[in-house]
Amino acid sequence: MLRGIYTAASGMTFQMQQVDLIAANLANVNTNGYKRKELLGSSFGDLVVQFMDQAPGTEATVGTGVRADGIARFDTPGHLEQTDNRFNVALTGPGYFLTRGSDGVEKLTRDGDFQVDKLNRLVTRYGELVLDTNRRPITLQGNLSTLKIDQRGNVAVNEAIQGSLMVVDPPKAALETRFPVAPPGLTAMTNPQMQQGFLEHSNVNVVMEMVALMEANKTFGFDQKVVTAHDQILQKAANDLGRIQ
Repeated sequence: MLRGIYTAASGMTFQMQQVDLIAANLANVNTNGYKRKELLGSSFGDLVVQFMDQAPGTEATVGTGVRADGIARFDTPGHLEQTDNRFNVALTGPGYFLTRGSDGVEKLTRDGDFQVDKLNRLVTRYGELVLDTNRRPITLQGNLSTLKIDQRGNVAVNEAIQGSLMVVDPPKAALETRFPVAPPGLTAMTNPQMQQGFLEHSNVNVVMEMVALMEANKTFGFDQKVVTAHDQILQKAANDLGRIQ
């Protein structure tokens, strides 16, 4: 009987984690370059029997419910919006811009909403330095109204090359946080693809997320009813069974 409670409770825990992830997706629907995430879980059938050593004849134990196996990240491109802002750059292919914060830590982003600081350096909206292929800040010299960034990330002012945007292809494990930190050893991609005057929106579909949210809440409610039913049965067994009439 307790196993039934544990099974339903594991489902409730999984759905709570799913709701948290859906909430994060909805909160970042207007975040440039944000990629939708979804919680992965083992189905009940996968957990009915768990083999301890993955060898014939090993002892097996009965599993309970469902468990989270990780987070899937959907790298499909987001909608491109034309802004006609010369400092906006959208990645139209794979990869991430490499930036450096005031603490010296290199980070990854697909948000190409760039600006220029007081020292004429190309920075993100958060003030982080945008790095070139030599891992140096890109300092713009000349008439900024002539700024051009070609499809390979070459930055030019008055037709003079100022540097090339550093675009890298990081491992998926490095992209699990809101502001992912760049792991050491990353090298520039040979043929990055980008477009000046555009921004990439998130690939979150609000309707799909709301449907997923309702499904998660409904499933949580079902699991909650299962726990309540088992609790009532246990109370009945403890209070009534074996009572001498």
